[in-house]
Amino acid sequence: MITILLNNNIIEKKLFLEGEIKVQKLDLNKFSLDSDIPNLQDLGTAMLFGNKQAYAFDGLISKLDLSKLLELHQDSETQIYILEGSLDKRKKENKELLSNKKIRVLEFPSPTENEIMPWLEKRLVIYGLKLEPQAGQYLAEAVITVSGSFDVLRLESELQKLSSFAISLPDKRAVNLEEVTSLVFSPSNIDIWEVLDYVASSNKPQALKFLDKYQLSQQTDGKGAAISLVALLSEQFRSLLLVKTAISEGIPEQQILEDTGWKPGRLFVVKKKLNNFTDKQIKVMLQKLESLDKELKTGNLPYESALAVIFAQ
Repeated sequence: MITILLNNNIIEKKLFLEGEIKVQKLDLNKFSLDSDIPNLQDLGTAMLFGNKQAYAFDGLISKLDLSKLLELHQDSETQIYILEGSLDKRKKENKELLSNKKIRVLEFPSPTENEIMPWLEKRLVIYGLKLEPQAGQYLAEAVITVSGSFDVLRLESELQKLSSFAISLPDKRAVNLEEVTSLVFSPSNIDIWEVLDYVASSNKPQALKFLDKYQLSQQTDGKGAAISLVALLSEQFRSLLLVKTAISEGIPEQQILEDTGWKPGRLFVVKKKLNNFTDKQIKVMLQKLESLDKELKTGNLPYESALAVIFAQ
């Protein structure tokens, strides 16, 4: 049987797979982007001893021979899981895949704005962690990304950090707001679009001031702040390229919103910022940022030099 797990709630996907493994007594073989894809014909080869074999392909749908996979396994007892953030529903092969009655398609969306607090409360129970109400609200807002989505992976990381801290508290009291703000960085007071304007206008002095402010807010060194800033800029330039491509292909705004999960306000801002960059500038900047990310993480490039590369025309 083939199951497709869609959307970006990685934690719920993980919990779902753990449940499947436990109930069906499966041995799960997981393959991701850096894995060699096995011969599809060999999937489900019977084992003399042990549990039944199951297979999870994470982010690999573009590399799978879907027609062969369906031919071999849509009616088999072998459990095959395909994990993807999203599928382009305009493509014929994806439409056929999603409408195939023999395939189980499950959605695991990240919590919406109204679902964030109930989701957080569920995770707090699992961690055995207590937060004061204001502290919980701060944490929920801190793990909202610049694109407006809810970062469940970051939440897990912050909950692990807070759980370790809470062990030292007397009488197992709730963690208060001051303690959470000292341990968890919130980007809510940082406007990443601001630095995009500095890039467009080649205003390096203002960008340096922005980086200093960003560094202080993240409570990290200059290199750490630069790595984080490069990641945020990459996200914004990918958004610019996505929207520019969609507009050139005549895709209506409503379809863009549905495909990206954005709110109308974000699309409005992206379209406004598009006026500052040509196609070539966006693509060159994405290449620069990818190289910078690698150099900052593996080399000794000072963050001032990284900014110089960003602003080099």
